[in-house]
Amino acid sequence: MIRTHITALMLIAAVALAGCETPAEPEQPQLTFQHLPNIMLRVSDIQIANSSTQSVQTPHVAHRFPVPPVQALTRWAEDRLQSAGGSGRAKFSILKADVVETKLKTDENLTGLFKKEISEKYEATAEASLEVFDVQGIRRAIVIAGSDWTRTVREDATLAERKQIWFEIVEKLMERFNTEMEKSIRTHMSAHLR
Repeated sequence: MIRTHITALMLIAAVALAGCETPAEPEQPQLTFQHLPNIMLRVSDIQIANSSTQSVQTPHVAHRFPVPPVQALTRWAEDRLQSAGGSGRAKFSILKADVVETKLKTDENLTGLFKKEISEKYEATAEASLEVFDVQGIRRAIVIAGSDWTRTVREDATLAERKQIWFEIVEKLMERFNTEMEKSIRTHMSAHLR
């Protein structure tokens, strides 16, 4: 009888503890560019460098994003730029990768309690250069491409909703960047493509 009560109490305690667990956060999708064709450069090596300044001071908030722009730009270069063999080298440099948050004015009167307003604006920017050098280290070609994307968020957005919006901001930013950079490479670096 006592054993039955102890077993029942242990079962109740286990169920209670299981109920205390915090639910797992939904996994964010990865931002990759592997689905796009490689850009084959006639070089022996491709270097990736970050020349951007990364501030974590307000209003700069890129570090809070699930995929910060600097990480997305690095992934773009890793996924899209490929060495086709040759005697020179290429260098992909991240020049700008930032997101600025602007707090927007909301109605602080009594009427403001009864409406949901846009409370923040996010302005994301990305800019990078691609250079090709010969064996003597002389630069033979350079292209620079940039993009920006702006989006607002309502004050009642949950943290999970904000993270999804932040991901979508960088996704749109990189769609524009990809289009601009590929167009510049095809137009101004055709001699260095395979």
